Amino acid sequence: MVKYLVVFLLLFSGFTYSGECAKWEYANLGYTTSSNGLEPKYEKFGYFVLWSNPKGLSTWQNNKLMMSGVTDKSMKEFFKIKSHDYISILNSLGNIGWESYSYDLYRRTEHEKNHSWQFKRCKS
Repeated sequence: MVKYLVVFLLLFSGFTYSGECAKWEYANLGYTTSSNGLEPKYEKFGYFVLWSNPKGLSTWQNNKLMMSGVTDKSMKEFFKIKSHDYISILNSLGNIGWESYSYDLYRRTEHEKNHSWQFKRCKS
């Protein structure tokens, strides 16, 4: 009997039941980095962040709030992060229940990259 229970737990422990959440909410994070294209010792980088969720849209450029109907905080204050890199933002979003289900990387030019994530979380 114990063998069957162990086998059952091993086979079905990774499955999630879709009925765990009655309603989902969705969001998008866009993170664009650009450089001036100069040689490494003179190269400078900038970034643009767009966060769109059911509450509204917010954009920041180099940590400075550009537009928002949701907040008046800098990007670091809004996401409660110390560094402006996208890994810090992703970890912050994961800590409040957002789960990424899609990612796309688009390179507009040699010196500009656009990362885009789609998120969902259970609406309580």
